Amino acid sequence: MRRISKGGDFLEFTLRIKGFIALMVVMLLGVLIGSYLCASLGESGARTLSFITQGFLRSRTEQTLLQTLSASFFSSGLLVIISFATGFSAIGQPFTVFIPFFRGLGLGFSMSHLYWTTGFKGLLICLILILPSALISSLAIIIGTRESLKLSNFFLRYALGHSADDKDTGVVRLYLTKFTILLIICGVGALVDSVINFLFAGLLL
Repeated sequence: MRRISKGGDFLEFTLRIKGFIALMVVMLLGVLIGSYLCASLGESGARTLSFITQGFLRSRTEQTLLQTLSASFFSSGLLVIISFATGFSAIGQPFTVFIPFFRGLGLGFSMSHLYWTTGFKGLLICLILILPSALISSLAIIIGTRESLKLSNFFLRYALGHSADDKDTGVVRLYLTKFTILLIICGVGALVDSVINFLFAGLLL
């Protein structure tokens, strides 16, 4: 029985890792497509949308530490909350998978646009001001997406007539705990974002 249990634990761990990698690939695909869409605009198109970059740069220099913290937390926390909500639907999987793709699409487009409009300076802005917090919040979004898919599949099995199991008790409670932790991670990412912005925005922008 112990061997079976260990084998089951290893299988579950393997599936978790594979699911995480698959969702990371989905997000990276979004980054690539976002970058491609920005590049396809050409120089004239990039200049037309330069107000986006200018608005971002201006807000970064004018915002207080608290304003940057709240704005950063809202952008990532909202996607985590949406993942949380779609997990309660037995058919929420397609919507859930789109969340990391959407995140990657936004990151890819915005960072590419910064580079197109400001050159090497834009590359430094992306590396110093955007990427550190983006990596933390993206980690929370990917894990949240994975947990949401698991709960959706849990409800789907019951919708298809799956019988109750002892292991099923406390699933929703555990789900709530995990997403509370994920929101805390988003808060950490927002704090990192606000501190880095406070220290370096004046030098880079």
